[in-house]
Formats: sequence, structure tokens, C-alpha cells
Amino acid sequence: MISSKKKYLKSLRFQSISCKALLTKLFFSMFDKLLTFCDPYMQKKIKRILISRTDKLGDVVLTLPIIGYLKNQFPNMEIGFLCTEYTKPLVGRSDYIDEILCWNHLQSFCTSEQIRTFQKYDCIVHVYPNKKVAFLAKKARIQLRIGTSHRVYHWLTCNSLINLERNKTRLHEAQLNFILFKRFGLKKVPDLKEVISYFSINTFSDEQFGTQYPNNKINIALHPKSGGSPREWSLENFDSLIKLLSTDKYRIFITGSESERKLIEPLLQNNPSVIDKIGSFTLDTFLDFLSSIDIFVASSTGPLHASAALGTITIGLFPPIRPIDPIRWGTLGLKASYLVEGSETCNKCKNTKICECINRISPDTVLKKIESELSKHRGFQGILPPEVN
Repeated sequence: MISSKKKYLKSLRFQSISCKALLTKLFFSMFDKLLTFCDPYMQKKIKRILISRTDKLGDVVLTLPIIGYLKNQFPNMEIGFLCTEYTKPLVGRSDYIDEILCWNHLQSFCTSEQIRTFQKYDCIVHVYPNKKVAFLAKKARIQLRIGTSHRVYHWLTCNSLINLERNKTRLHEAQLNFILFKRFGLKKVPDLKEVISYFSINTFSDEQFGTQYPNNKINIALHPKSGGSPREWSLENFDSLIKLLSTDKYRIFITGSESERKLIEPLLQNNPSVIDKIGSFTLDTFLDFLSSIDIFVASSTGPLHASAALGTITIGLFPPIRPIDPIRWGTLGLKASYLVEGSETCNKCKNTKICECINRISPDTVLKKIESELSKHRGFQGILPPEVN
């Protein structure tokens, strides 16, 4: 009797949840249809738009294609980009951004000055939800304020809510960003090939690089750590890969932040032939370095996405589990690719950073991938020195 009562109550709860989900979808469907009538009018009125993305490097990289899309659709629209001091050098390399606002600097202003800075814009899109930015945009009375419906404070601060569920989709992160721009004539989410076509990042090769490192070897950079965010290919695997890379053919660089030096130190000690570039760069000089080398190998991290977007041959190493797999976070670029092993149903590393699946990618497999990517892109200028062809 008790068991059947529990089943009945569980069934009621399930029906209640299903009804709420159905009503939510119905509401946003009707809301979208209503706003569709306003879209042509709104598009004519929007002269200046602010894209807000105040988080990490990789996320900012994957937001840049939407800037290219907007400039393609609305050539006369002025585009501002709100970012952090750290990602500003990357944002500054886009051909399509007219003004960069630094959130770190803006927070040091008084409220009235912050409001005046925002008031020049007709529209703000909160690609990355930031509560302080959302309330500031409302105080500035920006005409159109777009954000995801999945933040309670957006219901108080935005007048255009987009039902965007990032964790329940099989779209790439860069494609998901496009969904927030429905109000701008977006009929369908572009495929990844089209997304890549909207990248426009200026590359400035390090002039001293060619002098310091003659073009007699393939310059490859390995980036073992990832700031602790995703799953990482082990140092033991990187160590084995270095030993497989012939020093007659490859010049090997190790990159990373200074805070990661102690973690990477064993790799340097075991391989005295590698060139230590840990903590050697600002983001600006690091981007120059990435543009100067031939190939970059890393797990899923900001520098991986930056390298791919800059057009360097880039190989990403990924776990198969959702939502950190390559379907969601894969490298995007004309010379970008990735490796993945294991099953997406594996949950062994759900509560730990050590991932068995990503470490099933063998150093031999990575070496073969490096050689195949180099062979594929030989037609691109400056990748292989004549001695190695």
C-alpha cells in the first residue's frame, strides 16, 4: 500500500515537472513569435550594440564569430565589446570591433560615469551573464537588453529573454552564442564551417622569432596544463610524446602560466632539449608566438582555441564526456583538429580531474596526428622547412 502510494506521488511530481517544462516552452514560443513582428523595426533602430563577455579566453574566442556575422549583416552597425583586461589584447585583434570597454577599468568609475559609458548603446547582449553588468545596462536605459532566461536577474533587467539551455544541447559553444542573436534576423544556427568563416583575427608574427629560431625545424609548442578547468592529458603522456618527437626534425617549446611551473617542472627536468617558455608571455606576445609557430598541442583550454582561431595548426585533446567533449568545445579553425577516445557514457571522472578516457589517447596516436596534419597543410606557406619536405 505504501509502495503504491509512493509511486503515485512520484508520478504526480513527474507530471507536474513535465507540465512546467511544456508551459515554459509554450511561453517562449509565443514570446518569440510576438517579438518577430518587432524585429525589422528594432533592427533599423539599433545603431550601436554592446556584446558583453567578461569571462575566460576560450569563451571570448568562441564569441568572436558572432561579431563577424553582425558586421556581415549590418555593415554600418557600430559594435562595442565588453571584456576583461586579460582578454582585451585578443579582442583588439578583431577587424569588426569598433570599441572595447574593459570591465576591470569600468568598475573603478563612479556609477554615474558607468551609466554614461553604457548610454551610447542602443542594445546590449549578455553573452556571458554578469549580474552587475545586467543591472548597470538597465540603469543606463539601454533600449534593447538581451539575455538568457535562465538567470533570475535577467527577468528583472532584460526586456528580451532567450530560452537558451547550454547543457542540454549538442551544438558547439560557438553555435550556441548565435542563438542569443535571434532578434537580428538569424533564421537558423549556422553550421561550423560557416561559423569559422566569420572569424577575423589579425595575426602579427613575432619578428624576433625567425631570427632566434631559424626555419630549419618544425616549431611545435606543447601546453600541458589548462588552468584546472577541463580534463587534462597527463604529464606522463606529454613526456612520452616529447621522446617520440625527433629533435633533428622538431624544435619543442613548453608553454604555460608561471603559476603552473611547479606542476610542469618534472617535464622540463626529464627533457633538457625542450625550450622553456612557461610564464614568458603577456597575452599579446603569446598570441604573436602562436602565430609564429607551426603547430600547437593542448587539452581543451583558452590558448588552444586562440591558436586554432589564429590559423595555426592546432590539435586538441578531449575527453568524451558531456558537456566538455569536442562536440561542445572542439577546436574551430581552418587548420584545427582534435582527438578523443572513450565513451560519452563514462562517469568515472565525474568527481575527479583524473580522466581515464582522455589518457587513452596514446602518445603514438598524437604523433601520427601531428604528422598527418603537417602533411595535410604543406600547401600553406611556412609550415615545413625544405629540409623536412
